Amino acid sequence: MLSLALLLGLTACTAAPNIQAPDTQTDPQATVPDAGQTGQAEDGEQSPADDSGTGKKTFSMGTTADYPPYEFIIINDKGEQEFVGIDIFLAQAIAEDMDAELKIVNMSFENLMLALDKGEVDCVIAALEKNEEREKVADFSEPYYVDQPPMVLVKQEHVQDYQTMEDFSGKKVGAQMSSTNADIVSNDMPGANLVALSSVTDLVNELAYGKCDAIVINGKVALEYAAANEDLAVAAVSLGEAA
Repeated sequence: MLSLALLLGLTACTAAPNIQAPDTQTDPQATVPDAGQTGQAEDGEQSPADDSGTGKKTFSMGTTADYPPYEFIIINDKGEQEFVGIDIFLAQAIAEDMDAELKIVNMSFENLMLALDKGEVDCVIAALEKNEEREKVADFSEPYYVDQPPMVLVKQEHVQDYQTMEDFSGKKVGAQMSSTNADIVSNDMPGANLVALSSVTDLVNELAYGKCDAIVINGKVALEYAAANEDLAVAAVSLGEAA
């Protein structure tokens, strides 16, 4: 189950494989006009700062915008980069309800909770699952979305090779750094060698180039990549119940 994390007491030499995914990551932060949204983690009693330059309060959201359909970057009709996704729309709705201007701060996933703890952002919304370690530095909202269980993405040509968790023994299995999916590789896939990277986009490219054998990512994200890329497929292994 995905929740918000908050630091405030308001009332995340061969031909190159053609990996299809929304464009991600260039501008590390952007301010988005008022709109509508979803979840987070809290810690303290502070109000959004009035530093938007428009006379409105600013509500800052930390996220990692490489994770469709939750948060990612597209090129809009004006040729400009735009943050979109489930979590972005949720943050926009929260900002609108607060009569504040949303500021999106895009950073590496492993830095999100640190930025929240240091007060650099007001909340984290990044397809974030609550766990004991994260609860030490932040309060979490009620879950706003129940995802499909994590899934293992592999090359289509090898999908039949992976039927059980034991089949990943001796294989390089990627997961996002500091994520619960990395814990799955370390704890539940005996003999697998964890390849931890900051960016999901980089993980998918590692898989496409054959630099790792599989990657563990959230179920909906895995299905999105498999649907967009005929060379990728979801392995028929169970990684537990819906998150």
